[in-house]
Amino acid sequence: MSSRSSSDRGAGLVMAAITMTVLLGISGFAVDLGMLYAERRNDQSAADTGVLAGGLDLSLGISVASNTAAEIVRTNLTTTYTDAEWSTAWGSCVDPEAFAFTGDVLGTATDCISADGLGTFRVVVPDQAVPTAFTSVFGFESFTTSATAEASLTIQGIGGVLPFAVLGSATTGTELCMRSSSSGTAVPPCTGGASGNFGALEIGQWGNPAVGTESLPCQMNKSDQLTVNISVGIDHFVRIWDNPPGNVVDDCAKPYGPNALPTFQGISGGLFEGLISGDVVIGSAFPGRLGRGNTDKVYVANNSGTHDIDNVPIWEYIKYGQTAFQLPTSCHRETFEALSHALAEANIPICLLAFDAGTGYDNLLGFDANGDDIPDVTLSPRFAIVPQFHELGFPNGNNGTLTIKGYRAVYVQGLYFNCSGGGCSTVVTPGAVADLQTISIPNGNSPLDQVSGFLLPYSSVDDSLIENGVGGNLGAYQIHLSK
Repeated sequence: MSSRSSSDRGAGLVMAAITMTVLLGISGFAVDLGMLYAERRNDQSAADTGVLAGGLDLSLGISVASNTAAEIVRTNLTTTYTDAEWSTAWGSCVDPEAFAFTGDVLGTATDCISADGLGTFRVVVPDQAVPTAFTSVFGFESFTTSATAEASLTIQGIGGVLPFAVLGSATTGTELCMRSSSSGTAVPPCTGGASGNFGALEIGQWGNPAVGTESLPCQMNKSDQLTVNISVGIDHFVRIWDNPPGNVVDDCAKPYGPNALPTFQGISGGLFEGLISGDVVIGSAFPGRLGRGNTDKVYVANNSGTHDIDNVPIWEYIKYGQTAFQLPTSCHRETFEALSHALAEANIPICLLAFDAGTGYDNLLGFDANGDDIPDVTLSPRFAIVPQFHELGFPNGNNGTLTIKGYRAVYVQGLYFNCSGGGCSTVVTPGAVADLQTISIPNGNSPLDQVSGFLLPYSSVDDSLIENGVGGNLGAYQIHLSK
């Protein structure tokens, strides 16, 4: 009996020791797992902030964006790296789902930072080692964790970058010609371009499902190409000119980040379709830009039918009740509405120039009727972004390109129909006739010859409407994390 009791006590001690070891192991594993989860959350936070920061620089090229993203990731990680260790970590990082255009970190190529050229930026944080505190006794010296984040750039309202060239000589606040007649007429504000170049840009489609161009070929006939570009905007990013060796041209075959664009030569079709009537291009329907959105409308009728277009003058996007400290008196909504329509139109450049010359004013076009924190002007089909170029004039001949200086907001103003050297048969501006009236225009081979717009001061709209703020590069995009 005594011998069996002693044996039982020995077995009990062994079982207790085993149980204690298991419990300690489980407790240690729980502690280490908590440390792993904490690191994982930190990695995800680093990935999220990195992809957003890099996405804001995406228009400057994948290399700039990737280094921006990597630097933000590095700042937010708990591990301290030397430059050599950091570069090596990204160089050895593997992302099987990387997009076509990959970046580099401190000169080392990595596929863990990538972009698709159409609006999505992706960051995969290199594996982070988490040393174990307790489970090393079981042979687990460390765990590894990582995180992935994507950011998409989506168009607010009608949005997009229009394929119209604004030269470096364009003056802020004035009405400028965005597309002049291919017959070379000079009807103010269109004073004619160089031989063969009349303001429009020749932008091939990369194929972006977000705007419906995925089934279109890169290059197609010029009229259809202009129609699509006006209707939905340029379907991929183009970055500002940063003066690298050579001249990268957007020909749908170059790597991500074209920064020079060719002009159209002598093209007469596509303007009416892109802005007004819309068209079906290779089986896909592209509506007329000015007919989109829930704004007040008038109708334009010719032999192609009757089409509705926006009829909201720019001053209707200015808040009521502003003081002289908030906006120049010439820009007050009440000032415009006290004038006849003709005088109100004449007051637009006066307002814009006074606003541009002042300091400390509120956003001019910040009116938000429904309180959703999105200025109503972004929902206007007349509000758009256009590239501004370094060049002061159009190139002569048939092979001219222009280098991008930055991006500017414009408000489409004048539509000039059936123009000749002495004038145009019909000029339509927003608000000139009452809503829902029909404007008949003569039929012709090129019914819409010219289009003008006001070049808006930088601070007239919120910085977020032109990505990167002053001198921004993406157009009317808002960046957000993909779900």
